[in-house]
Amino acid sequence: MKKLLALFFFIFALSFIQSQMLKGDELLWSHSRKLTAEDFQIKKVDSFTPLKSTFILSWELNGFGVFNKNFNKNITNKFIKSASIIDENSTILADYLEYQQTSFDMAEIYARKMREDLFLNKSKLWKGFDFASEILKIRLNEYYKVQAMMDSQTNSGTEKAKLEYWKEIIAAELLKTEQFNSENEAKINIKNNERTNPVF
Repeated sequence: MKKLLALFFFIFALSFIQSQMLKGDELLWSHSRKLTAEDFQIKKVDSFTPLKSTFILSWELNGFGVFNKNFNKNITNKFIKSASIIDENSTILADYLEYQQTSFDMAEIYARKMREDLFLNKSKLWKGFDFASEILKIRLNEYYKVQAMMDSQTNSGTEKAKLEYWKEIIAAELLKTEQFNSENEAKINIKNNERTNPVF
């Protein structure tokens, strides 16, 4: 079963497609590869919001998922170049670009929580994927709320001191959930009573 939950920064929607193959206009979240102005392919004059990003959390499961060492490859967090907008004439582009990356990092935290949820409850997948669908929607709703909170508290990233506070929290969460990085293919050692609940 292949489903795709689409997160649109500022405009959220749900979308379902049939393929999870990485396309030329998609970027997987990475520790080392940060977003650049060139990644935003739609050019548009917008003095109010000079950058708008489209992120996608997607998941793919099949009948053999219960035998997985982990689910780090089954859930992806992607940035979509062809659906992301930039006003190249903006004088505050750098600040907005930093905030788009911070939001991408936030989405990665919830991608990792989804991977963790599936790993700790993979026995439930014997009965089908209804559990997976439900838990992923719950995590997605949590992401929406936290993202909206960060938008409000930082004024969409323009209040630098508050943004630095959020960046520190996000960095700590990414470090704490490193076992659920999509690049980690090793067996995961964690139990339900050790789960890494976010501090948000």
